[in-house]
This record gives sequence, C-alpha cells and structure tokens, in this order.
Amino acid sequence: METVTPGSLKLPGGMARLSDLTTEAWSRLRDRYLLGFSGRSNVATGIATLDEKLDGGFRRGNITALGAASGHGKTTLALQFSRRAASDDEDSIVVFVSPEMRDTDIAEMEVITHLGMSRHALADEPRVFDNPTMRDYATRRTPENLLLVKLPKVEEGGLEELEGQLSMLHSAAPIRLIALDYAQYVVGEIDTGKRQRFALAGDVVKACDRMASGFNAAVLLTSQVNVTMEKGKLTNISLRESALFEHSSAAVLYFVREFDDEGRESAAYFRIGKNRYGSLGKIEVETRTGCHAVRAKEGIF
Repeated sequence: METVTPGSLKLPGGMARLSDLTTEAWSRLRDRYLLGFSGRSNVATGIATLDEKLDGGFRRGNITALGAASGHGKTTLALQFSRRAASDDEDSIVVFVSPEMRDTDIAEMEVITHLGMSRHALADEPRVFDNPTMRDYATRRTPENLLLVKLPKVEEGGLEELEGQLSMLHSAAPIRLIALDYAQYVVGEIDTGKRQRFALAGDVVKACDRMASGFNAAVLLTSQVNVTMEKGKLTNISLRESALFEHSSAAVLYFVREFDDEGRESAAYFRIGKNRYGSLGKIEVETRTGCHAVRAKEGIF
C-alpha cells in the first residue's frame, strides 16, 4: 500500500501549502527590493505630514482606500496624488482610472490646478487665455507618464480589460501607482440588490489586490462614505461596502471638510482609520478654493 504523507496529500480547493507559496513570495520580494526599486517601496503623496504617518506614502503591492463625502475631493486628491507619483519617477507609469468622469472634465481640472485660479476667477479674468506663457505653463506641467483610462462597470468586463491593458504596459515599464476613482461607480448603480452589490464590490477588491501584487504597484481606491455630521462637525464616518474595502486595504484614509453655519470651510483634514505599516491620527490640511488642490497646513501650493 502506498504511504500517504501530509506532503503528498491532494488538497481540496481553497487550501494550499505555505511551503509551495514561498518561491512566489521570494520572486515578489526580489522584484520589490532588488529590481528597479531602491529604499522603501512607498509612493509619496506629496503632503509631508500625511507621508510621515504613512511611513513614506502609499505602500507598493498594497491597496490604500481613500473615502470622502460626495463633492468633497475624492477625484481631486486621486489626481493630485497621481500627478505627484508620476513626477517623482518619470521612468515608471502612473495610471488614473476614471469610470465616471469624462476625459475632458479631468483635463480641465488639471489645467485649472496648474493655473492656480478658480473657475470664478477665470470668469473674471478671461484674458488669461490670451497669454501664450500661461497656456504653456498650464498645459505642459502634467507628466507624460501619467495615463488616463476610462473603465466600464464590473458587469461589462471592465476589470478584466483593465488588467490586460496594464499587463501590456507593465512589460514596457514598471507601474508605480494605480488610482481607481469612485469604486462604487465601478460596482454598479445604487439600486442594484445589496447581495449583488456586495459580490461585485468583492470583485473590485480582488482585482485591485491582483494588480497591486502582480505589478508591485500602489493601488489607491477612492470610495464614497457614510458620514454623520452635527452642527457642521464630523461625528462618524465609514466607507461604503466598508467591510470589504477596509479589510483588504493596508491603510484607510478619510478626507473630511467641515463648514460653518454660513457654508464656509472651517476645517479640512485627513483621518487615518487604519494603517498596518504606520500610525493613526488626524492630519490638518488646507484646500485651495476652486482650484482642485490640497496641501499640508502651512504648506506651499
């Protein structure tokens, strides 16, 4: 009779020997620390106080979730972080994935950010657009290695298509950061059944995790939030589909803007709700009204 040992057992689905996974782990670690990367494999946000809490920035090979209330700056921040990541390493690729916003709208946000003027200010000073120097300044500051990708919803095969596109890019240059804006839009419409939404959200998280580990990239996943405010002050905040997104993320950040009774911004800050590799806390920042930019308190735009 053939002797059966633990090492020769045929394992059912869902089980694996840890010893079988170590070779793949070695290859990932080698790629992360030896091939093409020096020092810590983090992607700086450009906000010094936030980077300090995150131990240098977004961690490559991991997901970071960023939540904010509707209209409070999810896309602004994702685009700002993407621009910084691309500028810091021009030999790598940064991918900004937008399932909701039009390319033209994102491009206008980028130009306005570089001009440093709000839309209201531009309406009062339209002659700015007759200035060739301003045109060159506003249109040539975006790094060429920052790519914009339009993504269909999950049920339309968007994630598989995205992974295939990124695999082709990765064969030519390392992917540094993948920013997936507005995860709930990728999942589907709000009236989708709760069970189906949960399953589709799980598909989004799994795809992000595959891309993070497979490309050794930092993945930034922006999310809507459930928020409770009292007298303009935050009392509670959590990610939509929070159990899935929070469990799979190395760090969870909330961007919060508070307003006074007259609707003026009274405070803006990041709250770190989870952080495997750094510390928790609250980081105060400043926003530049109407110009799509966030900076550290007392920082320089």
